[in-house]
Amino acid sequence: MKLAEALMPKKLEGNMIPTGLPPLDKIIKGWHLSDLIVLSSRWRRGGRSILARNIARNLTVDYRIPVVYFSLRMSEMDFCCRLLAAEAGCTLVELGNYGKGDKELDKRVDAAAGKIGACPLYVDDTQDLSIFDFKSKLKRLVEEHGIKLAIIDYVQLMRGGRWYMDEELMAALKDTASELGVAIIALYQMSRSIFPEDDVRGSSEVKWAEKYADVMLVYQPDKSKRWEDIEWDAKIYVMKNNKGKRLGDCDMKIKKSAVYGFN
Repeated sequence: MKLAEALMPKKLEGNMIPTGLPPLDKIIKGWHLSDLIVLSSRWRRGGRSILARNIARNLTVDYRIPVVYFSLRMSEMDFCCRLLAAEAGCTLVELGNYGKGDKELDKRVDAAAGKIGACPLYVDDTQDLSIFDFKSKLKRLVEEHGIKLAIIDYVQLMRGGRWYMDEELMAALKDTASELGVAIIALYQMSRSIFPEDDVRGSSEVKWAEKYADVMLVYQPDKSKRWEDIEWDAKIYVMKNNKGKRLGDCDMKIKKSAVYGFN
C-alpha cells in the first residue's frame, strides 16, 4: 500500500479535504472548503511555520491537492530550501553541500526535488500583503490551478493586521473563504504575555477567534522544549470546531525540519 493510501481517511464527506495531519482528521474529519482555520501558539518561536509547511507538503505530495502558501516572513527561496531539506532528510547546512561529492546526499536531494517540483504547491512571498491583494491573488490561483487551501504565514504581517487581531481583517478572511470555496489557515502569534506555564485552555487571548474562525487550533510544544533541540513532543489543541462540533487533543513529535511520528 502506498503511503498516501495508508494516510487517506476512509471517507471524506461532502465538500471537504484532509487536514494533512491524520490524527487531526480523526477529530475534525478534514477541512471544509469554506473554513477559516486559525493556528496559533504561545511561543514566539514555537514551530507554527514548521507545522504549516508540513500540512502543505502532505496535502500536495501525498494527496495531490493544490495549495498556496503565502509566506510573509521569508522569501520563496528560503521556504523552498527548508521544504527540500525536510523532504531529503538533511539540514540546511548539508543541503548547501549538494553537488560537492557526496553522492548519497545528491541522490536524496535529487529525489526530493523531483517529488516537490511535481507537487501542486504554489508559494507567494509578497511582503506587506493587503487583504485586497490576497483575495485577488487567491481568486486567480483558484481559477487557474484549482487551489483548495491557502495558508497565511503569518496573518499579523498582513497590511492592516495588528499585534492583536484586527476584527475587520478576520471578517474579510472568513468572507474570502466562503466566497471562493477555499479553506484558509491563518497562522497567528499570541502575545508574549502568555507564559509557558499557563494552560492554553484558560487563556483569554484565544477568545478573539471565536467570532469568525470555524476551527481554532493551538499548538503547544513540550514545556522542556528548547529551540536548539532536534526534536520535541507537542500537542495540538482543538479549541473550536464549528462544523464537526468535536474537540480534542493531538499528540505528536516535532522535528526541526518536519513533523513526524504521529501517534
